[in-house]
Amino acid sequence: EQADADLNALRLDEAATANDQLTQHIEQLYDVMQRELDARPKVAPLMRDVGRHLSHAKQQNRELIDELERLSLNYTLNNDELANARGLDEQLRQLEQKLQALVRPIFVSGWGGLGKTETVRAFLRQCKQKGRKVAFFSYEHSVRRTILDLQFSGYQYTPSRTSLTQEQQEEELYRQKLALLAGMGPDSVIVMDNFDSSSQTLFQMQREPAYRDLIELAGPHLIITTRFEPGGDPVKIGPLPEEMLLQLMRQYDTASPEDTLREIIRDVKGHTLTCYLIARCVGDAWGTLTAQKVLDALRKADLHTLPQEVPSDKDRRYTEATIYGHLKVLFDLTGMIGAYRAALCHTLLLPQGGLDATLFLRGEAPAEQAALRDLAAHGWVQRDAAANLLTIHPLIRE
Repeated sequence: EQADADLNALRLDEAATANDQLTQHIEQLYDVMQRELDARPKVAPLMRDVGRHLSHAKQQNRELIDELERLSLNYTLNNDELANARGLDEQLRQLEQKLQALVRPIFVSGWGGLGKTETVRAFLRQCKQKGRKVAFFSYEHSVRRTILDLQFSGYQYTPSRTSLTQEQQEEELYRQKLALLAGMGPDSVIVMDNFDSSSQTLFQMQREPAYRDLIELAGPHLIITTRFEPGGDPVKIGPLPEEMLLQLMRQYDTASPEDTLREIIRDVKGHTLTCYLIARCVGDAWGTLTAQKVLDALRKADLHTLPQEVPSDKDRRYTEATIYGHLKVLFDLTGMIGAYRAALCHTLLLPQGGLDATLFLRGEAPAEQAALRDLAAHGWVQRDAAANLLTIHPLIRE
C-alpha cells in the first residue's frame, strides 16, 4: 500500500508530458544546429567579405578625418592640387631625408602666404600614416609663452607644493610641459609654425633660453616654419607655378578673361594668398568688382612686386610692405567699410590657434556678426566648420 502511494505521488503523467515537451525542444535545437551547419559554408566567405568591408570603412573614416583636418587648415589648395602645383613630393622627400639625418631643428622657410603651413601639415599626415606621433602648434609672442599655452589631453597642472610662488609654479608648469613633449618619444614629430616677429630678428628670437630648451629637447623631431632666412639648408617654399595659380583662381572666378588673371598673377609675383583672395572677391562680387579693376588698382598704386631673391633684411621688410599694400588695395576695392573694418580689427583678439566662432560672435553687434560672415565667405578670415573654430592668417593679422 505504501509503495502504491509513493508511485501515485510521482505524478508520472505530468513527467511524461514534460518529457515529450523536452524531446520537442531537443529536436528543435538539433534542427537549428543542422541549419547552422548547412549555412556555414555560405557564411564563412560572407564573413570574410564583411571583414574586408569593415576594414575599408575604417580606412575611409581615417581619410575623412584627414580631409576634415585639411579643410580646416588649407585655405588655398587641396592636397592633390598642392602636390601638383609645387611638386610637394619633393618637399616631403626633403623633410623625410632631414628627419632620417636627425637634423634639428628642420627649418621650412618662405614668404607668408605661399603655403609653408600646408606643406608641413601634409608632412604630418604622412607621418601619422607611418605610425608616428605628431603635434602642431603656432608660435606666439615667445617660445616660453607658446609652450606654457600648450594644451595636453588628460593633463592638468597641480603644484607640487602649496608653498610655491606664482613664478615657481609657472616654471614648474613650463618644465612639465617640456617633459610631456619629450615624452612623445624619438619616433614622433612636432611642428612650431610661424616662428616670426616684426620687432626682432631671427638671431634675437633664437637667443631666448626657451628656444634652446626646445631644440635641445630629447625625444621628438622638431620642424620650424618661418619667413626668415635661417641659413644652412632649409626646406624652401617658393611661389606656385602660374598655371596652378590660374587653376586656383578659376575655382572661384570662372568669368574673368584668362589674360587678365595671368597679368594679376605676374604683378603679384605669384603670391598665393593674394591670388586666392582676389579670385574670391571678384568671383562673388556679382559684377561690381572685376579682375580688370583689381589689376588697374594694383598698377595705379605703384607698388613694387615681390622679388624672387631677397638678399637682406631691409629688402625683406620692404617686400612685406609691398604684400601688405596689395592686400590693402584689394580690401579697399571690395568696399567693405564700417562694420566690416570693425569686425576685421576685432579678429586681432583671436589667438594664433583660433577661437570658438560662436563665442566670438557673441561679442559682436548684429551688423558686425553679418560682416564677419561675409569676411569668412570671401576668405579674409577662416572658419573650420567641423570644429567651429575661427582663425585669421598671420598676414591678414599684420
